[in-house]
Parts: sequence; structure tokens; C-alpha cells
Amino acid sequence: MRLGLGWSSLLPGSLAHEALTPQAESAAPGSGRTGLGWLLGPDHDSAMIAGGGLDATSYLAVRISDGRTHVVLASRMVPVNTIADRLKET
Repeated sequence: MRLGLGWSSLLPGSLAHEALTPQAESAAPGSGRTGLGWLLGPDHDSAMIAGGGLDATSYLAVRISDGRTHVVLASRMVPVNTIADRLKET
């Protein structure tokens, strides 16, 4: 959670800006884009990163406009996107 709240302070300002700037064209219309290290939502107001392994799944998202951050952790390899989507609505 602390990484999501303060990640930009770990980088020089120009690099933090580039992390939230699309670096390549979108693969499909309406889909998200990729910054430097973050997946950027199609709403242009969210940045996320996720990972998983045999025993766990994780998802970290930051709403760019206000810095609201949420983390979803699961102790098994299961999809967490429906939980993450509901958190984005709050």
C-alpha cells in the first residue's frame, strides 16, 4: 500500500511523469496503454500493476486524479479483476 501511495517520490519528477504517460499505441480501441512500469486504464485516470504465482495473486491500482490507492491480495491463483473493478467504483 505504501508503494502505491508514495511511488512517485522514489523517482525524479520527469521520470514519474513518464511512468504515467502512454509509451506505445494501444493494441485495441478502448483498451488501456502502458506507461513506464504501469498499465494505464482506458479512463486515463488509473494506473495498475498485477502479478501472480502458483500460490498468490496481487493487484495494485492508483487513481491518478486523487492518489486513491487500493491493493487486492489473494492466497491462491485466482482472478481478482472483479474485486479490483468494484474497488475502483468507490
